[in-house]
Amino acid sequence: MTQQRKVEDYMKIIYMLQRRGPVRGAYIAKELHVKKPTVSVSLKELEKEGYLRKLEDHSVISFAIAKPFGVRTTE
Repeated sequence: MTQQRKVEDYMKIIYMLQRRGPVRGAYIAKELHVKKPTVSVSLKELEKEGYLRKLEDHSVISFAIAKPFGVRTTE
């Protein structure tokens, strides 16, 4: 998987999960069918690159301004 594809996959899942409430690594792992440690490492990378921020309660906030490609909404 390329780095760009990984970023897109994570940001798409985070965007969809944010619509339901706080986003946690365990929720991302479940959606992507990966283990929680894999998500933890990836979230650290994405935070370092400025895509998101982890809050004190360990939830995640995305800094994506636009909806990611491939996300369809009924709004």
